[in-house]
Amino acid sequence: MSALVRGAAALGLAVLAGSATSATLDFEVIRHDVSVSTTTYNPFAQVNSGVNPRAIGFDATGTLLVDDYDAGTQQSRLVTLSGGSESPFAETGPAGLGDVRLFTRTYTQGGDLLSIVFDNPTATRSFARIGAGGTVQTIMSNLETIGTQEFRPLHTGYEVAGGVVLGGAVRDVGGSGNNFSSSAIVAKTTTGTSVIAQAGSQISGVSNIEIGFLVASEFSVNGSGQIVFDAGLAGAGVDTSTDPSSGFPTGNRNGLILADGGTLSLIVSGGDPAPDGLGTFSQFIGRPQINDNGDILFVGRTYDAGTGTFTAALFLKDATGLTTIAKPGDPIPGSTTGDTIRYANFDDIVLLDDGTIFFVASTEQNGQALLRLTGAGMETLLTSGETVTFGAGLSDTLQSFDIDPALFRSADDFVVNAGGSSLFEFITDPVLTGVTTNNRFILRSDLSPPVGTPSVPLPAGMVLGVSALVLLGAVGRRRPR
Repeated sequence: MSALVRGAAALGLAVLAGSATSATLDFEVIRHDVSVSTTTYNPFAQVNSGVNPRAIGFDATGTLLVDDYDAGTQQSRLVTLSGGSESPFAETGPAGLGDVRLFTRTYTQGGDLLSIVFDNPTATRSFARIGAGGTVQTIMSNLETIGTQEFRPLHTGYEVAGGVVLGGAVRDVGGSGNNFSSSAIVAKTTTGTSVIAQAGSQISGVSNIEIGFLVASEFSVNGSGQIVFDAGLAGAGVDTSTDPSSGFPTGNRNGLILADGGTLSLIVSGGDPAPDGLGTFSQFIGRPQINDNGDILFVGRTYDAGTGTFTAALFLKDATGLTTIAKPGDPIPGSTTGDTIRYANFDDIVLLDDGTIFFVASTEQNGQALLRLTGAGMETLLTSGETVTFGAGLSDTLQSFDIDPALFRSADDFVVNAGGSSLFEFITDPVLTGVTTNNRFILRSDLSPPVGTPSVPLPAGMVLGVSALVLLGAVGRRRPR
């Protein structure tokens, strides 16, 4: 290790090492489960209690909201990170919001948190806007009436012009217990509250087909208020055929739906031809993404009637048609072991307005890779197995990555929630020697070249890969964020 590396480690900064797949992007660990503020938490106690820092999203100013969630107490401590400083935002528990839990949260461009709030004493849910300092404004209460139905908020949503869109469940007014007739996507705006989609909703332009079911958490919204989601289809026009060996549908029992201005349209359905000789579509998996251009990124399962095989692949639907982005067997760029894609993780896909695509792939060699596709081609940004060092000589091996559109400011500036698994020996605390912990990290990208020159010359011929660039950026002046 050079003096430069030792200096960075001594400052408690993070180093990523071992990436042989990309020399264009560097990362810095900006938070991990032994780095949160010692004002509230003891760093060593966190290993026992299971504090798992998780990035939620950026606001319009570039401030990042993070939840230092304690799995032991099931309490959230929300903080904002900006310009190298940390500020408290809100927390659950006796000192804050009370005995509640926060689920499926969205950090708005205006700097508020939209969240499902589960009240532990009453076991009821509401949908609320939480501001800095812990101010709470309930947007939708439990079992709020919408016409002849009542709605239970279950999944937080997104801000749209004049209001919000969220997911939950509906039933006729006066129902009992947890019996609900359908999942639903609901909009609440200044003009009122309405159900966008639920079982029985009619689809425009097709005969004898309606929505049979949907998953209320699997939708996304763009800046124009267009909503995309996948749904099971029902009606006399639906072919419910299945493959006898796998049970997967072979007809048009599933579809990708676009909600736009009160109209539901079928974008792609089961039975439609898939590109690149992959047969026909069978199912649509996870949460599709839509950007402000109306382009849609989604994971679909396809069926080859000739071979009887099913394939899960990543597709893009835009004005030019359907394109296969990634499929099983595609190489992991830069892999020195010949690793290939097994499948794209269906909830870890991102489509930016400039067309850049990010996704996390599970690989045939039982790893994960974070991949980016631009006009220049596909590149690997991170892979499991890379070593991260942090704090006072601690290290871990990255195992998994979790991405979300809310974590991306641009194709070059974003954060990744990552997981590691390692056996630590804490020399300073013998009681914890040999404690096994699954660590959580928040990684931030930084594509800008380091400012200034390192205080210690780099060895001749050293390749500026991920670890070297992180170190240079860490010890030099940081660019404004």
